[in-house]
Amino acid sequence: MGIIEEVPLFPQEKIKEEKALKDWSDIIFEVSVPLFGDIDDGRSTIREATIKTGKYYIDAAKAVPRIEVKSTNKEAVIYLKSNEKRLSEILDCIPYGLINKQLTGIGATYLEMHSSRNSIIVTPTRTLAYNKSLKEPDKYLYVGTKLNGKTTSDKEIQDYLDRNIKPKKILVVADSLYKVIRTITNTGIDIYREYFLMVDEIDTLQSDNHFRPQLSNVVDYYFKFRQDNRALVSATIKGFSHPKLIEEPYITITCQSPLRRKINLLHTNNINQLLSDEIKRITKKYPNGKILIAYNSVQNALKTINLLLPELPRENFGILCSDASTDEVGNYKSVIENDRLTHKINFMTCAFFAGIDIEDKCHLIAVSNVSKGYSLLSINKMTQIYGRCRNGIISDTIIYNSNKKSFRYINNYKDKLKYKAQKVIDLLESADKLKEGDNDLTDLFSRIEKVIIEKADERFFFDTPIKLIRKNIDKKREISYFNIDALYEQMEVYSSLYSTKDALKEQLIKANHEVIFNEISFDVEELQTNEYDSRDIILNKVQLCKDKVLEMKRNNTLTDDLLNYEIRHTKRKEADYYKRIKAHYQYIDINYLADKLYDISLENKKSYRGVKNALSFWILDDNHSFKMQISEAFKDHSKKYSSQEIAEILKPIIKYHFFKTLNQSRLVGLFKIFFDWTYTQGKYLIKGTNPLAVPEPIKKISAKEEILYNYFEI
Repeated sequence: MGIIEEVPLFPQEKIKEEKALKDWSDIIFEVSVPLFGDIDDGRSTIREATIKTGKYYIDAAKAVPRIEVKSTNKEAVIYLKSNEKRLSEILDCIPYGLINKQLTGIGATYLEMHSSRNSIIVTPTRTLAYNKSLKEPDKYLYVGTKLNGKTTSDKEIQDYLDRNIKPKKILVVADSLYKVIRTITNTGIDIYREYFLMVDEIDTLQSDNHFRPQLSNVVDYYFKFRQDNRALVSATIKGFSHPKLIEEPYITITCQSPLRRKINLLHTNNINQLLSDEIKRITKKYPNGKILIAYNSVQNALKTINLLLPELPRENFGILCSDASTDEVGNYKSVIENDRLTHKINFMTCAFFAGIDIEDKCHLIAVSNVSKGYSLLSINKMTQIYGRCRNGIISDTIIYNSNKKSFRYINNYKDKLKYKAQKVIDLLESADKLKEGDNDLTDLFSRIEKVIIEKADERFFFDTPIKLIRKNIDKKREISYFNIDALYEQMEVYSSLYSTKDALKEQLIKANHEVIFNEISFDVEELQTNEYDSRDIILNKVQLCKDKVLEMKRNNTLTDDLLNYEIRHTKRKEADYYKRIKAHYQYIDINYLADKLYDISLENKKSYRGVKNALSFWILDDNHSFKMQISEAFKDHSKKYSSQEIAEILKPIIKYHFFKTLNQSRLVGLFKIFFDWTYTQGKYLIKGTNPLAVPEPIKKISAKEEILYNYFEI
């Protein structure tokens, strides 16, 4: 934008830059129009994106501009006409800042892929990035894990940079962004000024960060780019708790005529049974129609399919899911081919909720199940799913249940989480200062750091604890804002939509949708008998994991790297099995370990915790202070110990080494896995050590090991 030719349309705040402005080209105006000539001649801009000729106004009389800037000047709105399908018809590139494109399928990624500047486009999933890159494989570079399991190498990135391709367009999975930045930086290019960074589907990064913590690193890199060289984009942008993101310029892209859906809303006490009934009803009425079911639970998709077999043929079903679920879904694994569904009945998990196009006109069913917190859908997420169907749908159904559970702190929940996390960070930073130059304090704080960090964990219902602090790309501790966003979203969605049966209906009506509501209940016996028992299937899958581990051992390829690969590409029980193997395979005979972990693979986490602690105690060096204290305290094997006596003996030892105070039941539980024992006359008599009959260790945990939390779960 020329400084002489254009002036700001509205008063501008000086852009907050991480670096000092160096020349006139660094001065940017958020919205500008030509000083001379027609305002609609293609020289007007909105945050560095040029509005195309003849597109400045939304009406034929040229009375209503399509851009509205709010009084704060940080917020703007771009209006699209109902017949405008693509952003590329209006703009020449993506504006900078937060882009809330409330409309799906308007080609935001397409627009940046065809802009005239160098771009790095970050996506949350491989499917999204890879499919986009296939549009013009000679022009675009995909960076991430390929279909053959290999990842894009630094050399492949460098080869692309060396080719005579202008502008450069790199599509990268979020986990691999660091590799792109490292390679380009090593060429001497100032990537933060020479490339535009677009992060697509930022809401998915927020939601998935708690199980893919490296996703937060994307925002660390994002703020290294000039403010006019970066954008976060989504059709379902949620509120941010990150203070820098709150300050980002914000653009909403919306339509003159909001989407109005006709929704068949079904409330039930048996999700899978009602879902199977709906599928049967639709297939009977529309034998040639396709069905798309958005249900973020592979296990429940399989249960529903089981309810429909053999009445409906097995080949009718497909499941669109992440690669991590491939083994679990088996032959049901499906793909999108040429933007078409490949089966008559298609289940879809969250890996496909964003960034794909489906050309088939189909029956859409969205499912929210309160028993699976991760399957709950917000209204924005439902809109995003609806938008995958580019040519509309035949019927629109939402199936859900509810479960009354109140929350006391919904209004200030985010603030409480941030306060909790900041207190732990302050404590750890104070500890860092205190231990400088003091080896004794260094050892002490190294032992208690994990205990302190655990105090900043939070969980929603009974799900896995979510960490509230993280280390950024500069290895500095900070609040894990994305995890806080995800926790708040779960709570807010549950509270506002699923805590009563009428809440979702009321919110859909409020959003201007036509809602036809029905409640369909099933008796208790039907609920119980329809549960699909997958015990044998899970055991078979774990057996395959066991066989693979033993084969690795025979081939001398059993390493942390290979186990990490299997952990990343499996889910639930299989992933748990590999994690448990990894914890002890270097210390314990692999045949014993593989068998033992297989035997307990279907038991709960408490059972594994006991086995893990027993194994770790056995492989601990006999001269380790913890083992010596335990052995000395119970050296009299002829004495009978009451539960109270055991607790009194173990309590100070556990507190010293693990900084935790356990109740009597937990302490007696530890006694039982440390010793072989018999129970007589209401007391415990020690028969020996090694209650699990573990073979002699291959190697032992060092007697100097201070951080026992790496080996025990106390």
